[in-house]
Amino acid sequence: WRASGYPLGNHTFSHPDLTKVSARNFKQEIDQNESLLKSFSEETDWHYFRYPFLREGETLEKRDEIRSYLKSKGYKIAQVTIDFEDWAWNNPYARCTQKNDQQSILWLKSTYLNNALENLHRSELLSQKLFNRSVKQILLLHIGGFDAEMLDLLLKAYKKAGVEFIPLTEAVKDEIYSINPTVPAPSGENFFSQIIEARKLKLSDLGLKRFTGYPEEKLNTICK
Repeated sequence: WRASGYPLGNHTFSHPDLTKVSARNFKQEIDQNESLLKSFSEETDWHYFRYPFLREGETLEKRDEIRSYLKSKGYKIAQVTIDFEDWAWNNPYARCTQKNDQQSILWLKSTYLNNALENLHRSELLSQKLFNRSVKQILLLHIGGFDAEMLDLLLKAYKKAGVEFIPLTEAVKDEIYSINPTVPAPSGENFFSQIIEARKLKLSDLGLKRFTGYPEEKLNTICK
């Protein structure tokens, strides 16, 4: 990644869930990762932080304590506005590949892309509803066999939908990311969901329904 010009960021040392560890232990996890980041990053700024599972704590006090700690160390929080649960396709893909079930693999490919595009359009709509403009979105992706298989198709589909890709360092300059929603985020809510909660809104207030396009049940059972 570094040889290709991409920056690294801090995601803690062992990926703990902030709702299950103390603020003190979580701070140690942040610190423990820094020597590795320094050794790989050279002159590149690695002071970007993403919470494991997007969970910022089960209480406002814990959330504020960790946010203050990150700020004191010069970190910017790498929020997420587009998350289509891409990781959930990896295990089903491994199972279907092992069984050489090509029909099921085709279903995985189509639902992965459809889910990705639906979430893209939904996030753009939320951007307009919440901020009256197109904000600089931040996409969450994971490492996995199916993610690698689909990455080229995904990027092409996003570009066809009008996406212009920019680095995180540019995206976080959007003024919306200076907002602290000041609500606990114990369930891994993305940034837009936190804003909705902070404003005491419901999806129906924005003319939207709960997203139901993610085929979780079938992903959990296919090729088993």
